[in-house]
Amino acid sequence: MKITDEMLVAYLKGGLAGEDRAAVEAAVAADPEVAERLRGHRVIGDLMHGALSGGRVDGPEAPPSRAAAPVVSLQAARARRAEPKPKVAIKPPARPIDPRWLTIGLSLAAGAVIGLFVPRPESGLMTGRMEATGPLAATLQTRLAAEQGEEASIRIGRSFRSKTGAWCRTFSARDSLAGVACREGDGWRVRMAETGPATSQPSAAVLAAVGGLTDGKPVDSAAETRARASGWR
Repeated sequence: MKITDEMLVAYLKGGLAGEDRAAVEAAVAADPEVAERLRGHRVIGDLMHGALSGGRVDGPEAPPSRAAAPVVSLQAARARRAEPKPKVAIKPPARPIDPRWLTIGLSLAAGAVIGLFVPRPESGLMTGRMEATGPLAATLQTRLAAEQGEEASIRIGRSFRSKTGAWCRTFSARDSLAGVACREGDGWRVRMAETGPATSQPSAAVLAAVGGLTDGKPVDSAAETRARASGWR
């Protein structure tokens, strides 16, 4: 069984069971490349969790304490200084993280704070406010994954419901722009995008973004057809 990045993300989220979970664990134990990919996804998840949970202020900062300083015995302090210092154990250096995963993780962590991880908006595909426009908006709104040919300049990957119930779709364009957009109001807002060489499979960053947006699986063509008929509501 081929272990995909989507399976690794689902495994880390506890979404795999039975034979699929056993297959992932066996592959991680036997194949260093799969183990490194899993480790990379775990780094991304930890960074995203830290970005979402860290640094939040729930109320006014408590004023510094004005309690009186404790009285210190000069004789006791001298005795403590004379005691031998405990030896500090030196831990061996941790295995370095593949810089590719660290770059993706830091980017996604920054994106989690502001709700977006995006490069410079591509002219004609989305606005400066990350609203899909032009051919990208039309493709997201009207095209089914089963209706597109290899020659399509913008291709739809998968469609799914987000955790909030909104419809979301992955996309890739020939001009090397790929990402995830979700239905918002009367249009589509790009929730994550990246630039780079065009590939037939979604990148680890796109898969991580999908994993952060949904707890479920991509819908089938019948459900996608019904969603389009209802205006993706």
